[in-house]
Amino acid sequence: MIKNSFKMKEIAIKNLLKLIEIIKSDEGIFLSINTAEKIKLKNEILKFLSKNEIAGKNSSKKFLDKQLTKYLLEAKREQNPRNPEDFINHMIEYDRQEFIVTEVFLPFSGGKISSPISLFDCDIEEYNENLRKVILQSIHKVVSVNTKYSEDQKKKLIAENEKYLLKTGDFLVLRYKAKRERELVIENAQEKFAALLRVCNLISLFECNPNDGICFLPGVSQINIHHNKIDVSQATANFSIPLFGGKTLYLNDVLLSNIYEPIIRIYSDYLSGKKMNYPDDKIKHSILWASNANISFSFETKILNIIIAIETLIPKQKGNSIVSYISESVAFILGQNAEGKKYYYNLMKHLYDERGKLAHGSGTKLSELDYNNALSIYAELLTYLINNKNLFKNEKELLELVLEKKFGN
Repeated sequence: MIKNSFKMKEIAIKNLLKLIEIIKSDEGIFLSINTAEKIKLKNEILKFLSKNEIAGKNSSKKFLDKQLTKYLLEAKREQNPRNPEDFINHMIEYDRQEFIVTEVFLPFSGGKISSPISLFDCDIEEYNENLRKVILQSIHKVVSVNTKYSEDQKKKLIAENEKYLLKTGDFLVLRYKAKRERELVIENAQEKFAALLRVCNLISLFECNPNDGICFLPGVSQINIHHNKIDVSQATANFSIPLFGGKTLYLNDVLLSNIYEPIIRIYSDYLSGKKMNYPDDKIKHSILWASNANISFSFETKILNIIIAIETLIPKQKGNSIVSYISESVAFILGQNAEGKKYYYNLMKHLYDERGKLAHGSGTKLSELDYNNALSIYAELLTYLINNKNLFKNEKELLELVLEKKFGN
């Protein structure tokens, strides 16, 4: 690992030297920016810096980008700026320092819990008076040690938080903390938050009636508590997405059930940085598409998203149209006999035909029955891949299984 880290550091310095030109004169040393490949080289440098072996284990790429930009400006404007190796060493030392704990609270709506849930190395809690006290205590602790504030300013800030932080609320809170650079902790929390919403939206497809309506996430704040500073800022648009169906989702029952455990495990592996083996990586991507169906208003859009989720799970076949090989693959994977295979094939062909008419503006309208059929096929296909994942290590082996069922006895 030490040898590899040294090699990565040497490559990072080499790329940084490509970006700048060192000019020595009687007046001192100057660094000139090489603009010919600036964007490409800068991205390469960030890529190396963000590797765990260099400086990306505890600090975010966003922070590294800011520091690199700052250094390049320094190199351009100042006399006798730091040399590239000093800059790289500084980033490594920064990343290896002992960071203090940053805690992030992300509120969301659409679900209920009977007890706190530990998930993705974070917790889901119901917002109540006790959690409010925890947040206020953290704010009080951080504000109290902030030397930038006078005593009057500290009292005012604490009073404002006590005034504006809701006493009660009909929503849940994802709570995550880590000893890393602040921006990275926030990024990690938002990744876990987005994944949780995706999983919950997928589960709600099977648990909720599509006519129940849509429950929108209200304009809530994310609360970041860290050393010497408090942020109470609006959650970004990426995370203010519609959640679940209008029907309440009881997370304890569904997230911890045997039915959904494999999906939760796949996302847990994904968020923990474990290598995603086939078909887990395909399932992860299919969930992204299927979950979109629950935040769509029309049956047409819902079905389009589910069809893409189905396509994500099926291996591609060269020389065949997508309609042909998807319809046949679904039929041969799910059909138990000739009649069953014909049923699934005709069902997929119908969905594709209706989708084609919709795309060409023929005025066709997909129905709730079409939606339920598409969802049923996706659920069966997803279940098959999860239950039989040991039968195939990659897409090629799944394709061979499909072809064997198609041409075998």
